[in-house]
Amino acid sequence: MKKLIAILLGVIMVFSLAACGGNTENTTGGEEVNNQVENQEEQQQEEIPAASTKTLAYFQKFLSGGEYTMEMKTTAEGMEMTMKSAYKGDMIYSESEYAGQKSIMVMKDGYQYIIDHSSKTVMKMQVVDNGAVMDMFADEAANYETAVASGETEYNGKSYDYEEFTVEGETVQYLFDGNDLKIMKANVMGTESVVEIISLEKGADAKLFEIPEDYQMIAY
Repeated sequence: MKKLIAILLGVIMVFSLAACGGNTENTTGGEEVNNQVENQEEQQQEEIPAASTKTLAYFQKFLSGGEYTMEMKTTAEGMEMTMKSAYKGDMIYSESEYAGQKSIMVMKDGYQYIIDHSSKTVMKMQVVDNGAVMDMFADEAANYETAVASGETEYNGKSYDYEEFTVEGETVQYLFDGNDLKIMKANVMGTESVVEIISLEKGADAKLFEIPEDYQMIAY
């Protein structure tokens, strides 16, 4: 479960960099991208340039502004976790709930804050250099330059178009209903994990990134 979440968050970060980096070689007009996607949906087990994949076009659409909010549900080995993530510039908000336990994390200004509303405490830790993190994700971007397969697949009795990528040796599929991303499936260490996209919207509420001033601050 943890490796899946790490992979998926890495995917989001890579697409954020791709969308905001202004790489014109990998960006085409919306009409051209749609035409390319339509021509390639029926091809299976073929490598497809990332610039013409439905996956990249989808993330470019939502992440190009640098502000977005995503909610998703992850299921693996009978375990279920819900997550909400928001990005605004270099600030990140992450909220997850598993087995009735909620965890909230905010990253901004070079620090990571773990917020516990029940005890009204905040743990503050300095994070690694943000530039180094971005360089790491930029190096990982090569994983998304090509899709190793595409076609049609079925999940829970419904047909979807899919595109498949290899990330850190693991297989990740993106399932679409039309042009909307609905499901991400990953085979991690022999275990299939499924992420259902509840919502992905442009913009992020600035209040999510606020640190409660009346909570006890514990610095590490």
